[in-house]
Amino acid sequence: MQKKLLLTFLISLAACTIPTKTEAMVDYIKGSFKIFSEFLRKPNQIAALSESSPALVNTIIEDIINRKTADQLNILELGFGTGPVTKQIIKNMDPKDYLDAIEFEETFYTLVKTQIEEKYTKTDLANVHLHRADFTQWNSDFTRTYDIIICTIPFTRLPKKSLEEILEKIDKLLKPDGSFTYISILGARFFGKLKLKTEDRKAYSEKMDCLDAWTVKTFSQKNQRFVLMNMPPAWVYHLTKNKILKN
Repeated sequence: MQKKLLLTFLISLAACTIPTKTEAMVDYIKGSFKIFSEFLRKPNQIAALSESSPALVNTIIEDIINRKTADQLNILELGFGTGPVTKQIIKNMDPKDYLDAIEFEETFYTLVKTQIEEKYTKTDLANVHLHRADFTQWNSDFTRTYDIIICTIPFTRLPKKSLEEILEKIDKLLKPDGSFTYISILGARFFGKLKLKTEDRKAYSEKMDCLDAWTVKTFSQKNQRFVLMNMPPAWVYHLTKNKILKN
C-alpha cells in the first residue's frame, strides 16, 4: 500500500513539473530523457534524473529576472546540462549583458549549442559564449569577473580536492557583493553519505564541512528556497558575497 501511494505521489509530482506549452514540453521530455540516459551511464557523475522544472529554473535565475541594476550583468553558469537554465538566462538577458556557460559533458554541450544556434541569430548570441571544458581547467585569465555565478554541478559527487578547486575559482571570479546560486537535491547529502562504506563517511563529512565553512567565510547573506515542483525536489541557495573577506 505504501509503495502504491509513493508511486502515485511521484507520478503526480512529475505531472506538475512538466511545462504546459507544447514546445517547452517537448524540450523538457527530450532533455529529461537525455539526462536519465546519461545518469544510467554515469551514475557517479550525473546527479539529476530529469531536466530542471520551470519552477526550479525560475527560482535559480530570480536574481536575473529581478535584477536590481540597469548596468551590464556578467553571468557565469557552471554545469549547464541540457540547458534549461541557460535558455532562460538568454531569454531574460539585456542586450548588453554577457554570459559564459560551461559544461564538461560533450553530449550536453553539443545538444545545447545546436538548440540555441537554431533558435537565435548570431547577433542575438553576440554576448553568449558556451564552453566545453572542465571548470577547474577553464582558461580564464581573470580579467572578466562576474556579477552572478550559477552552479548546478553536484557538489556531493565531487572529490574533496575538486570541490576545493571549484570553490577557490568561484571566489576569484565573483565580484564583491556578487551573487552565487547553487542547488542541492533533496536528500542528496544524507543518501550520498549513507551509501558509502563506513571508512569513507568521515572524508565525505569533511568535504561537506569544507563547503559549509566556505559559504560562511565568503558570503554575507544567504537566502534558501525549497522547490517541491521538481523531480526530485531541490533546495536553491542564493548567496551574496562579502564586500570585505572575513578572517
